[in-house]
Amino acid sequence: AADLEVYDEYLKARSHIYDGGREAMYKALEFLNSGVSKNPDWAPLYAGLAEAWMWIQQNAFEPPSVTGPRILENLNKALELNPDLAEAHYLSALIAHLVDWDWEKSEKEFLKALAINPNDALSRGFYAQILLILQRKDEALAQNELALSLDPLNPMMKLFNIGTLLQAGEYQASLSLAEEALAEDPDNFNL
Repeated sequence: AADLEVYDEYLKARSHIYDGGREAMYKALEFLNSGVSKNPDWAPLYAGLAEAWMWIQQNAFEPPSVTGPRILENLNKALELNPDLAEAHYLSALIAHLVDWDWEKSEKEFLKALAINPNDALSRGFYAQILLILQRKDEALAQNELALSLDPLNPMMKLFNIGTLLQAGEYQASLSLAEEALAEDPDNFNL
């Protein structure tokens, strides 16, 4: 378990990861590494580090030769400390989806993450994207709606909603939501 100071650093890091910008990602790493130095046995910190490094790679802030080993090292540490950590299975699913393009493994890992934590909006949002790739549009739209209902104030959920609707061919609905999200937060890196 984490003490309140470490948990606070973890939450601050999550906030920066959601931001998505270069500076925010490196700030997230600072908070997470600080948490690890205080509580090296708390698995969510390592899952957070793996996710931050994955987004650094996905956004081309660092090359895969730098990020890849850090992603896997931290993911493996999180799973070693807690094999039933929903965040670690979510991250395994993300890596299978965004890095390896292994849709079967991605779906399997998302389902594990959601079995552990059915209220994980991020897992549901990304799972909707996998379902679209697998040409299961109705399931994807249902997961998309559920993700948004679980965390309606999270800008990432709005982004997922926009992207899922766009990929599903619901262009006007996607455009309307994108315009609304951009008006609410014109400086959002992800929009």
